[in-house]
Amino acid sequence: MRALLPAEALRKSWALLVLRPIATLSLSMSLLTSLFAVCCGLGLIAAPWFGCELLALQLGNLDGSPPARRTAWLIAGALQLVAVVLLATLSVLGALVLDVDEPDALLAPLRLASLAGPLVGTLAALALTLALLVHFEHAPAILIDRGGSALSALLESARLVHVTGVARTLLTSAASYALQLTPAALGVALTLSRSTLGATVACGIALMPLAALCIALGQGMRAASYVALRTAVPRRLRRPERSVRLGLRLSLATLVLVLVGPLIVMLSLWKPARVAQGTLPANRPVLLDVAAEPSARDRYLADTALRLSVSERRVRVVASDGGGAGTLPLPRGRIERVRVARGEPLHAAATEPSVATFAIEVRTADGVHALTWIDEAGVRLEDTLTRRLAERLPGRGRLALLLLLVWTALWMARALPPQGALLRTLATSEDAESARSLRRLGLIATARLVPAALTSLLLAAWAWLG
Repeated sequence: MRALLPAEALRKSWALLVLRPIATLSLSMSLLTSLFAVCCGLGLIAAPWFGCELLALQLGNLDGSPPARRTAWLIAGALQLVAVVLLATLSVLGALVLDVDEPDALLAPLRLASLAGPLVGTLAALALTLALLVHFEHAPAILIDRGGSALSALLESARLVHVTGVARTLLTSAASYALQLTPAALGVALTLSRSTLGATVACGIALMPLAALCIALGQGMRAASYVALRTAVPRRLRRPERSVRLGLRLSLATLVLVLVGPLIVMLSLWKPARVAQGTLPANRPVLLDVAAEPSARDRYLADTALRLSVSERRVRVVASDGGGAGTLPLPRGRIERVRVARGEPLHAAATEPSVATFAIEVRTADGVHALTWIDEAGVRLEDTLTRRLAERLPGRGRLALLLLLVWTALWMARALPPQGALLRTLATSEDAESARSLRRLGLIATARLVPAALTSLLLAAWAWLG
């Protein structure tokens, strides 16, 4: 029994869509719109639920009878939410690691993005992320179809993927995600083409039916892949004994700790990068030159909607709508003088040619000069995610993070399938020797992953406190 390749999975997914197009596309559109509601919190509940409903509908169409709703649906929805969060976080973080615009001898051989453009680095990061998630590919479908616990479903999925072909499952999973992200890629391409705001919004609305179709087909590929292998899954996944569950839970808990580290590193990138040292470019007309006073005073830039709140302790950039860069993270020391000059965009792709750009120089009492660039909306132009990551994690930290993710992917491929195989044996018979072997495997796997978990947490603390 082999896993389906992308072409066969897509063909079966299309057959599912044709069988019940209205119900499938309706659930797909509901899932899509709930994703937009994630920002207000409702989508965190609605999106996983609609994802489970769509998967159950497709499993029922393939099997002839829809799965019964049970408690395992909640676990399946949580797993889908975690998978999406990890996919987005690890992909972006891996792409940033490979694309940090900072000279570094340690990372020079790995900077794929600098050799063939950002796309190559992003694809490499996506491949690594999918290698981390591929062993859990069938866990949501197993929970919806068979029920059971999250622990049993995760290990059964790892066993199933290992037995039926990791490479084939990885290809199909990558094709499924790529299909679902195609409309988003078209929208990003339209935005980067510098179209007008009205045209971008209109095109985004027009792409929603296509996005719903791609989500339905992509999810259908995953459902078809599972149904092709479901005869190898026990009808009922029995919970192992408490002594056995301890080792398995320890290994999965250690894996969670490993993955928490990159998530915290990603969250640390919300903090702006510190303003670098520098002085105003020569021969630029100075628009504002003020001495800092003990109390904050507002200074307005002529012919703009920006104002600067300047004091000896801080400098804030505020736009008319309340936005802007806010308080600038400056070097320590009492602020002495602030100067602002009109400048040119730092990067051709950073702003439109018609957008005004300003350079802000801050001089401290210690003689340190700090320089930042903003646009007419008050947004800092040099404060990119790659610069924030380079500041939070220097070269050795980024290299350690990359090696950590590679090691974790290899650990999962070696540690989880044997545990799933022994758990399958215990599901069909009470074998004391298998129980002892499974308990031993869980403890050994935990011990091998503990250094990676400690490294992950150390990197997280380094980035968060840096």
